[in-house]
Amino acid sequence: MRHSYDAREARERSRDSHQWDEQPHHHGSSPQGLPPSSARGRPPPVPGTTIPHTQTHVIGTGGTNTPSSTGASVVSAHQERIHKLSQRLSGLHAGLEMERQSRFEQLQTRLKALDERVVHSSETATKKINQIKEQMSQFQADIEQQRQALEDLNLRKQEAIEGVDKRISEMLEEEQAALRETEKRLIHTIEHKTKALSEAMLSEKKSREASQEQLRNYLEADIPKLCSSLRDETAQREAMEQRLLGSAMDEISRLRQQLHDEEHARRVMEEEVYKLVEDVVAKVRHEIALERQEREATEETLLRLLEETCTKLNDAAQIE
Repeated sequence: MRHSYDAREARERSRDSHQWDEQPHHHGSSPQGLPPSSARGRPPPVPGTTIPHTQTHVIGTGGTNTPSSTGASVVSAHQERIHKLSQRLSGLHAGLEMERQSRFEQLQTRLKALDERVVHSSETATKKINQIKEQMSQFQADIEQQRQALEDLNLRKQEAIEGVDKRISEMLEEEQAALRETEKRLIHTIEHKTKALSEAMLSEKKSREASQEQLRNYLEADIPKLCSSLRDETAQREAMEQRLLGSAMDEISRLRQQLHDEEHARRVMEEEVYKLVEDVVAKVRHEIALERQEREATEETLLRLLEETCTKLNDAAQIE
């Protein structure tokens, strides 16, 4: 800044000096074609100032002026003019120096104030950065806490699902055991009836041998009926077995479908939980609230599904 100010001042001085050289010379100029006083060691004019030209009036002394007295008067007036101009230039130079010093002090004051503002701005920015760092640390701690809570929730849900799977497996085993027991009772009943029928047929045969002639007509009429009844009983037994087997297979298929639906719902729930975890890292607090709402809805849905499944299984067990 100081260098640019000195360069500008030098350009103004050069321009003013050029203007001074182009001005016409009056009668008070130096004799024998000498250059103006600025060319003889006088400092150049100050920018913005104009050196007045003093005209020299030669006053005669009572009549005709002689050449020697006229020349001496001109030289004396010229020297006096030079002396006045020198004093004026000295005053202007001193004023210029004072003004330059004042401007320099003002610039120093402004630079000092600017430095203070820069330091204050730097301190303020440092404080803001520290505050932002503290907030970021707090956000990271909150995110870590939420992540831990989600992991705990996933673990609890996984344990609950495993418990439900175990309970369903136990119920299936109990249902299969009950079905096997029913089959055993049915087979025992059929064998008992078959044995009783065989014994009855054997007794009938013995009675027939004892009174063949008397019972021939009855045997010819009763045996077809007995065979028809036996066929009907056999058909009814087979139909009942088919119904029991069909009902058991339908119940097993239904339970398998429920297991498949539960597994699919669990996978969907896990995917939703993972997506929620990724959204929480990106959106922080806003997505945390949404995730809590979705988590509560998911828990309510899971509990409702579990209650419905248990109710259906209990109803199926009661029907059987």
